[in-house]
Amino acid sequence: MEARETVQQRTLREKRLANRLRLASPRAEEADQECLWAIAAAHAAGLSVRKIAPATGLSSSRVHQLLHTNEAKEIPGWLSQL
Repeated sequence: MEARETVQQRTLREKRLANRLRLASPRAEEADQECLWAIAAAHAAGLSVRKIAPATGLSSSRVHQLLHTNEAKEIPGWLSQL
């Protein structure tokens, strides 16, 4: 059986880690959305998928996939100018 103090420390550590994950998830989603907006804006400005890919660290096939998602198609034109 674990000592009570050890169990409390483990429980506290797990709670801290869970809180950290809860905070990180929305940030990751926002970063993904910002990346998609930047990709769509670059493509709308005339950059090819092959030039966008190395700048983002993604493969050209992944950039192509992202550009054909519903979310990318729904990005308003004014957002590309920001």
